[in-house]
Amino acid sequence: MNRFEYTDPSGDTLVACPTTLRDGTPILAARVTEYDDEGPANSAVIHLPTSFLEEVVAGFRDMGRQADTSEPSLLGDPATGARRIAEEVGA
Repeated sequence: MNRFEYTDPSGDTLVACPTTLRDGTPILAARVTEYDDEGPANSAVIHLPTSFLEEVVAGFRDMGRQADTSEPSLLGDPATGARRIAEEVGA
């Protein structure tokens, strides 16, 4: 397998592929794309050095555990999730 793909219930996607930077550093390139009625609306790519992969997966697991205890009315609301992420990163 040379790529991982995930599509959420609203049709937004996460695609991750292994590759290398120009300096030879092995990375995982991950693109998240948000879709609306007209097709792709927003997209972002992150280059994750494979040496940090386990740390990122552990962080995702931790966030998943926290989501399991979140207020049920907020789960499944992409706008609320996006606002929370923006607040966390100071955007």
